[in-house]
This record gives sequence, structure tokens and C-alpha cells, in this order.
Amino acid sequence: MTLTEARHQPEAALEVAVDSGRPITERLAALARLRIDAAARVRAIAVPLDATEAGSVPIVAGVGMVRALIDDGMRVLPTAGGLGTWVRAERLPESWDAATTALRLADVARPLVDATELGALLLVARAFEPSSPPEDVRVLASLDDRSREVLHALVMNESLRAASAALGMHHSTMQSRHESLTRDLGYDPRSPLGRARYLTSDLLLRLDGAGGR
Repeated sequence: MTLTEARHQPEAALEVAVDSGRPITERLAALARLRIDAAARVRAIAVPLDATEAGSVPIVAGVGMVRALIDDGMRVLPTAGGLGTWVRAERLPESWDAATTALRLADVARPLVDATELGALLLVARAFEPSSPPEDVRVLASLDDRSREVLHALVMNESLRAASAALGMHHSTMQSRHESLTRDLGYDPRSPLGRARYLTSDLLLRLDGAGGR
């Protein structure tokens, strides 16, 4: 039996344990009610509200209503959702914030996202304010679906010829689209710095709900 699967655990305790707005004393008391040692190594998991994961608890998060779980390393992972960072249990709110951020990045192509794999991008994601997106994000959002598909192929393939083949596009046409997109973006998406700018902007656009592929 995992930490969150015991029937006698009160749902409210888990909600308190992941709430950064609660005093540490309340969160420690909640952990005690959940029979979790404050020093235990755990992580939060956020799954969609309609998920049927055993022991999950519905919680209001920044992404709306989701379900929360606590993983102690023994839990079978869900097929879809966001995995938080591993922390001491007393720091569960940090893991929960990472888990809900990862959940927002999940999509059909990648239904389960591990926040640990985001590395420094997790800091960028946490600082992102959708109401005031950076210029790179606004420009990316203004592109039509086909342009974004071409841009993605340009960035993810080793050469223009490989990008052309991936989309079944003539090489000269891809070269023309590359030049056009470079003008629109204000940077070359195939340069090392340009790739980083595109990938960061694409991640933030997905967080805003306007991206996704």
C-alpha cells in the first residue's frame, strides 16, 4: 500500500500539505495525519480531474480542478499527468507547483511530463506571466498552424533537406520558408541561440494554452 492509498487518510490533509499558503505548522500537522514523515523523500503528482488514480484527491490549482497524489517511490505512475520534483515532504508545495506546471505541458504526444526533466526551464515556466508574454511568445502565437509546423521541422531536424523530407516539401520551398520565418521571428531558428529562443517560447506558449502540437 502506498502513502496515499490508505482509506482512513482525510482528503483535506493532502490539500493542506501541498498548499504553500498554509503555515509550516499546519502542513507538518497535515503530513502527520497522512502518516508521512516530514523528512521523507516524496514528490507530488498532478493528474486530470477525470483520472481514476487510486488515492487521488481533487484540488483547485492554477490550471483549474485537478487531482493530487503523493508518490513515495513505490507508486505505479499514471499514464497521463505531471510529475513534481523530488523533495523532503515538508517542502511538498514546491513539488506540487512543479507537478501542476508539468501537467500544463502534457499533451497527446507526451501525456506524462516529469518536471525534473525540464531543468532550468522550470524556473522560466514558473516566472511566466500569461497576461504579459515576452515578444518571442507573442510572435510565435501569431503564426498560422502551417508556419509553426514548418518552424518546428526546421528546429528539430539537422538540415534544411531533412526538414523538407519530414514535411514532404521541396528543398527550395523550405529554404524560402526558413528565410521568411527568420524575418518574422527576428532571429534564425536554426542557430544555437535561435533554437533555444524558439524552444523556450514554444514551451511558454503551451503553458498559456495557446500552443501544443
